[in-house]
This record gives sequence, C-alpha cells and structure tokens, in this order.
Amino acid sequence: MRIVEATEEHVWDWMDLIKAFYAEGVDKYGMGIDEKDAVDTYMIWIRDHISIFLETDDGKKVGCFAAQYIGYPLNYKHVYCQEMVWFVLPGYRGYGLMLYREALRQAKAYNCRQIVCGFSYSVMPRYFIKMYNRLGFKKLETHYIKDLRHGPNEN
Repeated sequence: MRIVEATEEHVWDWMDLIKAFYAEGVDKYGMGIDEKDAVDTYMIWIRDHISIFLETDDGKKVGCFAAQYIGYPLNYKHVYCQEMVWFVLPGYRGYGLMLYREALRQAKAYNCRQIVCGFSYSVMPRYFIKMYNRLGFKKLETHYIKDLRHGPNEN
C-alpha cells in the first residue's frame, strides 16, 4: 500500500471513489454529484491544494484525501488546511491514516497553522470522534443541514 499524488490521469479513479463516498452516507442529504463540477473541482485540487490517493501494489486506487489551503478572512497570512474529502473503501480502512499523515506532512510544508477535518454523522460517528481525539484534534464546531426543497415550511 502506498500514497500517490493525484494527477489528471486519475480523474476517473477519483470519480469512482467520490461516488462510493456519496453512496455510503452523504447522498441521503440530497446533495448529489454533478460530474462536470466534480471533475472541475478535482482539477483545481490537484493544481493548487492537497490531493492524494491510497493505492494498492497493483495500482488500484482505494482511498483519497483532498484538502484546500485557506487564508483566514481577517488575516490571510494565517493559512490553515481544510479537509474536503477523506474516504477509503471498505476492506482498506485500516490504511486510511496513511492518507492523513501525508496530508499533514504536506500542510506543514505549506506552513499551515492548523488542519481542520470533519465527518458526516451518517457514517460511523463514534469511530471518527474517537480517532480525531486520539490524533489530537479538538472539537471546533457542529453543523446541521436542512433540506429546503420540500415546501415553504419555516420551522
């Protein structure tokens, strides 16, 4: 198992992993995937940010990690790294921390002050809370989502 940098040639490996990620938990929120938008985003991430794969010895992409470098709105010299996608296919999840460690290395090399990661409560929340605590993360905030497509309900 190894970590490889994402390139333009990997775009369809990326799409396969993103589709699996959405099917496992995010899709139930009705966000969906627009393939063109996903490809455009991938191209930005490989050019300007962190985008890496977990790859088996025979070249199969079984996990991905993508993160953006972001300047704080009131102090652009203070840059942090925001994880956008961290996903590993079932059966390979014991290797997922390899992706995190490489992303952390790249964020430090970019002089980021922090790395911010999250997870969907629809997928193994107890596991992620325990893992993030073990890795030294502190809880920053909690987000909620409401579907606004189903009528004018103001509640």
